[in-house]
Formats: sequence, structure tokens, C-alpha cells
Amino acid sequence: MADLEQMALFSVQPVEGKGNGVVATAKITKGTRILAESPFITLPRVNGDSVEVLNEDVLKQLRNASRDQQRAFFSLTNIHGKTLPIPLGIIQTNALAYGPKGEGGLFITGSQFNHACVPTACIKWNCELDQMTVHTLCDIEPGEEITITYVNLGSNNRRRDQLDSGFQFICSCKICTLPQEMRKNLDDDIEEIKGIDKLLKANSMPLKDGLWFAYRQRWLIQANGIERAHVPATYDFAAKLAVEHKDYARAKIFCQRQLDIAMTEGGPDHPDTQDQLDMKAYLESILQQHSGPIVPYHFSRIELEDWLWMQHMPEDSEGESSEDDEWDLAGGLSDDSSSNPDREVWSDDEDCNMGFGIRSLD
Repeated sequence: MADLEQMALFSVQPVEGKGNGVVATAKITKGTRILAESPFITLPRVNGDSVEVLNEDVLKQLRNASRDQQRAFFSLTNIHGKTLPIPLGIIQTNALAYGPKGEGGLFITGSQFNHACVPTACIKWNCELDQMTVHTLCDIEPGEEITITYVNLGSNNRRRDQLDSGFQFICSCKICTLPQEMRKNLDDDIEEIKGIDKLLKANSMPLKDGLWFAYRQRWLIQANGIERAHVPATYDFAAKLAVEHKDYARAKIFCQRQLDIAMTEGGPDHPDTQDQLDMKAYLESILQQHSGPIVPYHFSRIELEDWLWMQHMPEDSEGESSEDDEWDLAGGLSDDSSSNPDREVWSDDEDCNMGFGIRSLD
């Protein structure tokens, strides 16, 4: 369960049309770790035991819990009714898959976060802490619900089918309630984003070609305002492609942008952040000895993006250029890149059911 310092930032309370949810009680800045929680009940990822044996395992762990913990457990949602014993139904509804072996864990506080396809927080498993962490992906005002995402970003119908079958609710978030024509346009763009992701992963290509596709992918993500959804790690791909072609100056900028995302989503102690820090240190050591292209710090915002992606920037992507308008090298394509990070893990797994609901921390 959350400690007192974390609970000062939010409370679990009724949310209209959703049952309970997590609501901010203070202003929370982007990148704040609002929760670090160990699993209350655990189950193996793959288990051939009968329902009765699994239920008894859950009951055994519940007997060793405090009364407050037991009450908190039985207050959680159970969508399985009489098809499963009540304790196992609660586990099946609320548990999360985590860790290298995909164990299932129920987190008393973590299970209270509701879903949004473009969430305001990121839930991840930190193997260094052996805890699930939640970090905010944007600034959140008091009274605002804090949401996570349960599904990968797919078409509107695909997301709705996954949520209906896995959790028996219809999502009413901002992108699921767009007018029909706008939903269709977004679906088309999501398919292009996914298609580019498959293309980039499956092919080795010249740097300029790869960066053209990466730029197009990132532009589509930002143009649709879905940076906080479960989207591909464009900057990570671009950094690795630049390293492959020994363009360490571009790689350093892309690496810094991916590092900022990893820091926001997992904090400084998450392995993903440490991986990016290691890559940044490697690139800096190479650049000290390398005579190739250098980072053009004197460029304006438009000029730097043009150079970075090896593209001609669309005229409407940043507005008018100014020679005095120097670009923050850690930023993105939008004026407010700090408010909406993308996510660094992308999965094309069509079956998102992890054996414990449809949510996974990895």
C-alpha cells in the first residue's frame, strides 16, 4: 500500500461513472513518483493448478494479512461474478503481470487506477526495487483523476473490444469519444504509426531513409496528441540507427530525448533509465575522440530539427523560425514537448491478456 508521503498527493475516492479511482489532492508535477508498492498477493505466471488450488493459495496469503488489508482486498472490483470463487475473481480482475517471469501480483493501491487510452501516469515494474512504481506523465491539478492505460494503442474498435472483454467497460476517454470522422482519421494514423514501427524493425536502411520514417512516425504521434499513450520509442530507434551509421552527434541528441522519457516514466533508479545513461556516457566518450559531425548548438529551433532528422521541416510544425530562438536539445517537435512524453516500450502483441486481466508492467 502507499506510504503516508505518497498518499498526501492523492486519494482513492469515487469517480463518476467509474466506481473508485485515484484523484490528485495536491498539484503534482510531471515525472513525480506518486507510488512505489510491493505486490500484496502473488501468483506464478504459468500455473497448471486447478481453480480450487489457486483459490486456496490466495486465501492462505489473505489469512496472513492484516484486517485492513483484507478489507481493502475485498473492496476491489470483481467482474467475474459466480464464474470464479470471489478471491480468485478479484485477482483475475485486478492483478498485474510483472517481472522477468511474468508473475501475477495484486497491488492494493495500484489496482485502483482507472484507464485512459491517453493516460496521465505510467505504471512500471522496477526490478531494482522489486516494486511497482507510478510516475506522472504531465502536470496534474488537485481534483484531477490520475489514470494509467490498460491496453496498447490500436484502433478505436480494437481498444474497445479489449477493454470490454477484459474489464467489461466501454472507454469514454477523450480519444474514444471523438466525432466519428476524427476517430477514423486517428485510426488511420495509428495504423501508419504501427506500420512504420514494423518497417523500421524489419529493415536495415540508410540513415536518411530511416530518419525520414522515424520523423514521420514521431510527427504523427505528436500531431494527434497521443504522446502519453503506448506508442513506439522513436527516439531510441533513431539513436541506435545513428550509432550504426557512426553519426554520434545526432545519436547523442536522440539519446538525451529518450533519457528524458525514461526518467519521467520510471525515475532515476529504473533499469531503462540506467541503460540510457550508459548510452549517453558512451556517446559522449566517442564524441570526445571523434572528428565527425558536431551538434550545431547555434542553430535555431527549425534549423536544428531540420539538421537532426535530415529532413525539410513542415512549415506549420513549429511556426516562424528565428535566429535567436535556440532549441532545447532535449525537447521534441512540439512547443510544449515537456508535457507529453512518449513511451519507450512498444508491443504489437495482438492478445493483450496477460493471464491476470490485460495489464502488464513490462
